[in-house]
Amino acid sequence: MDDLRQKLFPIFLKEADRNLAALRQFLGHSDLSVATAEELETAFRAAHTLKGTANLVQAESICKIARRLEAMLEKHFEARTRPTPVEHEALKLAVDWLAPLVSALQGDLQEPKFFVAEALQALELAETFPGRTPLVELLDSHADQRSPLWEDPFPGDPDLLLDEVDLLQADRDPF
Repeated sequence: MDDLRQKLFPIFLKEADRNLAALRQFLGHSDLSVATAEELETAFRAAHTLKGTANLVQAESICKIARRLEAMLEKHFEARTRPTPVEHEALKLAVDWLAPLVSALQGDLQEPKFFVAEALQALELAETFPGRTPLVELLDSHADQRSPLWEDPFPGDPDLLLDEVDLLQADRDPF
């Protein structure tokens, strides 16, 4: 299989560049509601081809991301709708991360796992929450490693939970 992979690899690289360009062209609209059905179909087919060729050369991460792109675009293609602004942002982010993944594969470099994780997370959040919340807010709200708040920003505020001793000592109703 390695021999076949080596033969197909240059074809994959050429196809990846062409398909990423087609995806960027579709996603280049500032508002996807102005995109034509043909542009959406071209983007869907580009994601499909990228998925298939990545699978042939065993580029699993690229294949995973392309599969998610294809699924999201296919949903809109079949329903004759356009991606929401959140989906648009997620699609753009995923396509932006595909280029360095292809470059790493081409240079036989270690795959940047962060790109894969972020692209897949963005697409997952956009599918789960396709409404109007900006993608950056969705990503921030689902961050695993948020910095803890070490200092209370309002140290002068009274405690809201009274313990039993405080309740017994209350001699008048504060309300």
